[in-house]
Amino acid sequence: MPAIRDKTTNNIDSITLFYKKNNAIAQNTINYLLSIGVFEKPSKIEKNPLELALEDVKAGRVTQIKDINNFIEEVLQ
Repeated sequence: MPAIRDKTTNNIDSITLFYKKNNAIAQNTINYLLSIGVFEKPSKIEKNPLELALEDVKAGRVTQIKDINNFIEEVLQ
């Protein structure tokens, strides 16, 4: 039976593992540990607005406007 944790308490520790994505042994080991119910994978954490903005900058979804002429060119493209 999978472990059920009380989400109202803060008696939770976490483990962070670093491994290469293509390491099959590491992936199988993690899947095994999750399958026996001792550990659980955290639910997806929503990113805050700053993290989302930084992702936009990294992905090139941000435009720099130098002056009004540049603004008009950027908007009309």
